This record gives sequence, structure tokens and C-alpha cells, in this order.
Amino acid sequence: MNDIFDLVPKDKHDVSTIEALKTIGIEKVVPVLPELLEWMKDGNWPCARELLNVMPRFHAELVPHVKNIFAIDDGEWKWFIFPLIERFPEETIALLLSCIDRVVSQPTPDEVHSEVYDIAYKFLDSLNDKVIDRRNNEIIDGNDKRRKSRNCHAV
Repeated sequence: MNDIFDLVPKDKHDVSTIEALKTIGIEKVVPVLPELLEWMKDGNWPCARELLNVMPRFHAELVPHVKNIFAIDDGEWKWFIFPLIERFPEETIALLLSCIDRVVSQPTPDEVHSEVYDIAYKFLDSLNDKVIDRRNNEIIDGNDKRRKSRNCHAV
């Protein structure tokens, strides 16, 4: 592939080059990330569904571009970007929390109309549940012996 822009879909049905994104060096893809995200504006497009499986590989490099999406007035694009964000590691999601919090606490009329407010709220709620579950597991694992000994004495 001589020109990195050849990796960008030509239309919503073009999935021919997406396989190459799985193996190409991350640094080589950085220049076309904004164009690739453009093809994720509608999650119903075949290329968007395929990109959803590949783009998490570039999670760290996508952060500034995802922040830009949250800064514009395109609720539908934000709505379709959440399935991508859900596939990011927690450390990368943490870099986007201020944007997502803003959608929940101060949604624009477009974010309310496109229901991105609802998906952001559910996303944060799910994220909080995961953190609570992890903390509970750490507490249970760390205090397992004390809990067992207390249970043995409590009759």
C-alpha cells in the first residue's frame, strides 16, 4: 500500500482495505484517523461496522479526534462513537470522561434530541458498575480470611 489514504473507504460499502488496518503500523495510520472516523458517522454502514472491530487498536491516537467529535454539534456521530469508546481500555476512557460527563451534565439540544445524552448516562453508569465490582472483588479477595473467620464465629 503506497498511499496511506488508500486505506480510507471510498463509500459506505467499501470494506476492501479494512483488513490491512489490522496489521499496518499504528504510526502510519495516524494521518488518516480523522477520515476513518468520518466513516463511522453511521454505525449502520458496512464500513462502519468493520471499522468498529479495527479502530480500538488505535485508541490512544484517537483520543484527540474523539474529543473533537464531542466538541461539535453532531449528536448522531457521538451516538455512533460510543460503541467504539466502549472497546477502549479504561486508561483511554479516563481521558474522555470530561467530554462524556459534559454530555450528561450539560447536554446540548442536539445531544438530547439524538439521545446521545441517554447513551452517555448509561455508559457512565456501566463504567461505575465495573469500578464498583472491581473494588468489591479486591476487597473480598484481600479480606477473604477475615470474612471467613468472622462468619465462623457468628452464630
